[in-house]
Amino acid sequence: MAKKHQYRASAAEKKKRQEEAQRQKTKAFLEKHKLHLIIAAAALVVVIVAAVLINNSIYYAGSLKVQEDKIVGAQENWLIKNLGTPSKPKYYKMGEVDLPEGYKSLGGLLSDQKEQNFFFATEDETAPISQYTVMVMKNSNAKADAARNSDNTSYINGDFNVYNQSIAGHDVHLRMGVCENQTADADGNFVSFIGYYRILAAYVETADNCTIKVTCFTPDYPTLEDMPTDEEMMAYLEPIFANIRVEEN
Repeated sequence: MAKKHQYRASAAEKKKRQEEAQRQKTKAFLEKHKLHLIIAAAALVVVIVAAVLINNSIYYAGSLKVQEDKIVGAQENWLIKNLGTPSKPKYYKMGEVDLPEGYKSLGGLLSDQKEQNFFFATEDETAPISQYTVMVMKNSNAKADAARNSDNTSYINGDFNVYNQSIAGHDVHLRMGVCENQTADADGNFVSFIGYYRILAAYVETADNCTIKVTCFTPDYPTLEDMPTDEEMMAYLEPIFANIRVEEN
């Protein structure tokens, strides 16, 4: 009698059969539960969209609305700062700044055109404060910032005086120092002495870990004796701060 040989599938063929069987099971499952899967997928999309909307509403809470690359309803005297990031900005009104009598606006010092800050210059050459800026500083503390030379200004002998003063109803922390004004050549070497001037940096606390910073400059004076005193400088700040209103929390 002839010997019978039993056919045995190879390992590769067995794997192929198993994969086909699994494919058929998956296909049958999908056909049976297609409607449920569509509903589940739609529900997942709704959940994701809702989460994004909630996160955005929290992130932008209280910020000014931006439409067509402009801030909706912004007024010329609003002090506006981006408290977000350059890639995901969120703009807030931090206060209002009016133009004092005898000064003209030179615009603002801006890298972000939707922000608003102020640069004013006197129209009277004899005015004790010839020009000043008003802007918002992020991650700023009024007392600490007034006590350090964060602007790297070259004060005479490196000295400046620090004060905490009530000015036009504001609690102001400020520093004052004296600088030399000199002409320089093309290489940056000093050529001739022009005069002495005072620089004053004043800080007022506002919302969101920020301060409103006012930086003032006097005209040049030929001698130190001709310059206004610290007390006189603080008096000159009264009309400036009277035209600044800090936004309430």
